[in-house]
Formats: sequence, structure tokens, C-alpha cells
Amino acid sequence: MSKLKMVPFSSVLKDNTSKFTKIKKQDYLEKGTYKIIDQGQSFVAGFTNDSNCVNNFDDEVIIFGDHTRIFKFINFPIAIGADGVKVLGVLNKDEYDIKFLYYYLKSVKLHDAGYSRHFKFLKEIKIPFLQLHDQRKIAMLLSQIEELINKRADSIKLLDELIKSSFLNIFGDPYFNKLSFDQKGFLDIFDITTGKLDSNASEINGIYPFFTCAKETFKINSFAFNQEALLLAGNNAVGDYSIKYYSGKFNAYQRTYVLTLKDTQNSSYVFNKILLELKLLELQKKSIGANTKYLTLKILEKIQLIKPPKPLQDKFAEIVTQIEQTKTIYQNSLTELNNLFGSIAQKAFKGELDVSKMELIQKATQIVESQEEIIEKQVNYIDIENNPIFTKDFVKMLINQAGQLTNEKLMDTIKQYSFNEKVSFDDIRKTVIELLENKDIEQIVITTENASGFDKEIGFKIKK
Repeated sequence: MSKLKMVPFSSVLKDNTSKFTKIKKQDYLEKGTYKIIDQGQSFVAGFTNDSNCVNNFDDEVIIFGDHTRIFKFINFPIAIGADGVKVLGVLNKDEYDIKFLYYYLKSVKLHDAGYSRHFKFLKEIKIPFLQLHDQRKIAMLLSQIEELINKRADSIKLLDELIKSSFLNIFGDPYFNKLSFDQKGFLDIFDITTGKLDSNASEINGIYPFFTCAKETFKINSFAFNQEALLLAGNNAVGDYSIKYYSGKFNAYQRTYVLTLKDTQNSSYVFNKILLELKLLELQKKSIGANTKYLTLKILEKIQLIKPPKPLQDKFAEIVTQIEQTKTIYQNSLTELNNLFGSIAQKAFKGELDVSKMELIQKATQIVESQEEIIEKQVNYIDIENNPIFTKDFVKMLINQAGQLTNEKLMDTIKQYSFNEKVSFDDIRKTVIELLENKDIEQIVITTENASGFDKEIGFKIKK
């Protein structure tokens, strides 16, 4: 293909922010009729029931986080957050497809000015011009791959939730300790030290993990630890701490706590990692600091942790091991999908993608989809007796795996399993109702084919 023509941002996109109603964060609702979109990581930041705050501007729009540099594609009426949100619309719909622009903007590497505003940098970029029908083909293909990526990410998230629900199923809520397990102080269970490095000590292409207080794990070329440990973030802007497990050579930031079990004969790292994850909200509430939240040793030494019998911890570790094996399969699949998305996007936006062969590329995507279905069938959830645990997360996973399930098919699928406890029709019905009320799933009409033609049946899918 010939070199693409590049045109100024201002001749393609317009700032429609003034047409939208802004809502302050303290006025967000956890549930409501209308969605509030802001510049945060979560696609939906909150809700409002006030129809006067909702803009019915019926165009598809792109949300840009002026501070965060996050892009979101929106095609429904919304209200927006009060801070740092820009709403972008297309100037000429006969020349540009907004979904194509959304994917292009996401591919742009903007200068990182910290928490300063970035819209001034975005306005300086150039945008490639392609024929409108080619833009739509590219956007459709990228959208198909993105849907697979989101589905895979959702599966990984649900597996994480399944681990926690399995923990609660076996040990109960550690905060209340209704099963009356022994309790020990934090410092009775762990030896604690910290790293010695600054947070910016990471090195590109380093050979050892470098743990900071960020969610992400970085790399470095030197190690200070060679052991099995849990890594607890010691500070965070809002107290959103993380806990990680590692065994081997690594290094750590000076505010990252390196936790070593004092008694591995009677305590397991797998158990204690999930236990601490369930304690993170308590740690957040007890942390100190104004602009940045901190966890101090004085705070940690007052934390009480349950200590169930080691055989029970080991049984839980078996469950986690099998779920983690499945997560590895899913994560590898997610990596491949992200690589495919990046490769196609890069070629498309450089004018190197032969759009006339898009059908061949779409066939390749269909092959990927069929491989995804094969991977989904490898999922197996067990409890300590090698039987599935019937929970809301289990039902969500079944629906997520299938994409959508009719009510009858969902019932038949559940009946195929031998659960650790008897599951009645009422148990299934109540679980589905709870999922609907919590807006974890939504009810849909599914068209099915049979010998006499087509039927419409009630079914369910994961609510995005």
C-alpha cells in the first residue's frame, strides 16, 4: 500500500466536553440507572439516578483521560466525572469512522507528564487518512480481537475470584473466624524485612523481578534476595495495596515488605497469600498518611491472622495449583491475542495492511476463536474431594465460557457436575437471581435452531 496521508488532529476530532454534565466523585452512586464515565481505569466509574445529569447527545464519542491518558469508546447516554475528562467527537462522519479513530488514538504513545494534563499533547498528533470503508473494515477486525481479549481477561479475573470464593468456602471469612481457628499475630507468623532500593531502580530487560509498591512487577539486573516470600506493598496513594508471591532471586523497593514464614512446617505461602489479600481492606482502613497512605510495622504487628491446620491449608493449595495451571493457559492465550491485536493495528495505522485481504485475516481470527473454545473446555474447578464447589463465581464462569447460555442449557450444564454438596433446583434459581440482581449477568433472548425451525429462548450472558 502507498504511504498514508497524515492530517492534523483538529481537522478530524472536536472537543464536545462542554455538552456533557459533570458529576463530582462524592456524588457517584454504587448502583443506579445511568452510568458515569471518568478518566479512571474502570470503564464505569459510578452511577446516577438523576436524568438531568445525563447527556442524551446521541453521537458515539471517545472519552480521553486528561491526566491518565486513558481512552474509552462510548455509544450510550452518559454523565461524566468532574475531573480531567475530555469528550471527543468526529467532525466529518463521511470521512472518518469513530471506532477506527478510537483504536488509532489508543495506539499513540503520548508524552507522560505525570498528573499534569495531556490534552495539549494529544492535539498535536497527526491522524492517518484512509478510505471510510477501509477504516470500518479495520475497526471491525480490531473490535473482534478486542472482544476475545476482554473475554480472556474476564476469565482470568473470574479464576482469581474463584480462588477467593474457594478460600471462604473452606475457611470462612477470616475477619469473623466463625470456625474458631487458632489466631496468631502478624509478627508471630512472618519475619519482616524490606528492600533497600529506590522505586526507580528498575532496568529495561533486567533478569530478576523487582518488586515495588506498584501492581506491576518490574525487572532489574541485581538481586538481594534468594528465597520464597510474600511481597506486601508498604505505601500507595489511596491505600490500594497489593500482595505477591515469589520464589527465587529478586530485589525490592525500600517500602516493600518482604515476608518470610517463620514456620513452613505448619503454614503455607499459598494459604497466607490469599489470607492477606482478604485482609487488604482492613490494612487500607488502618493505614496512615494524607497524600500517600502507609503501612507501618506498628500497624502490622496489631493484625491478627487465622492459622488453620496445615493439612487443610495444603488441600486448599491443591485447589489453587490447579486453578493457577488453568490461569497460565489463559494468560498465554491472552498474550497471543494482545500480540495479534498489536501487530494488525501497527500495520493498519502505517498503511502496511492490505485491506483487500481482510477476509483472510478474519478467517485467521475465526481460527483463534475456535482455539479459544478448545481452551475453555480445559477448565476444571475442584474442591478438596476433587468435586466442583457450587458458587456464584462457578455459575458466572460457566456463562462466561459459553459466551451466552439458554436457561435450559445452563441447568443441563450444572447437572453434569457432581458437587461437594447436593445442589437443588432452588439453589440454582436463587444463585441466578442473585447474579441478575447484582448485575453480574443479564437476561437475553437467544434464537436456537431445532428440527421444526427456530425458537426463541430466555438465556444469560455476562454483563459488561
